[in-house]
Amino acid sequence: MVKKRDDNGITQHATAIVVPLALTLAVWGVVTYFVKQPIQVSPGFAALVVGLHWVVFAYLGWLLASRPRSFYLSAPIVRQVRDDGKLLMVSNAPWLGMRVQVSVYVMDGDFERQVGAGYVKNIQGNGLVQVHLPLDAESSNPFESIDLEKIIVKPGLFAEVA
Repeated sequence: MVKKRDDNGITQHATAIVVPLALTLAVWGVVTYFVKQPIQVSPGFAALVVGLHWVVFAYLGWLLASRPRSFYLSAPIVRQVRDDGKLLMVSNAPWLGMRVQVSVYVMDGDFERQVGAGYVKNIQGNGLVQVHLPLDAESSNPFESIDLEKIIVKPGLFAEVA
């Protein structure tokens, strides 16, 4: 499941700035109240500089904490197997693009057994992706008696595509 930010982003950004700024002003007030000896840099200025740093770091931390969860490496779901296992129809994933190399595995208990390497042949208008596996003409369908849920498609950067 992809976590989405709500449409009220301005309120979140304003909150991320206002709360640390209010804390900065509070620290500034406390520092200027308790520091009574003369120093070269006024405590107010020092508190302001430190406070601005706090605001920036708090805002960056908030951005990191509230960013949507990445689904970049999510595995696409296999929908169909066609042409004797030479063509897989899978759901789209952000890393799938035209001519991207993939490796196809079948779950065998807890072990992922590699069936072959292929590439993305087509990305359809409905979002489904065609993955072509260049299997030998005399080889049998490797997915003949396998449930679709047990077929895994992963990025295959080291596969040689003919």
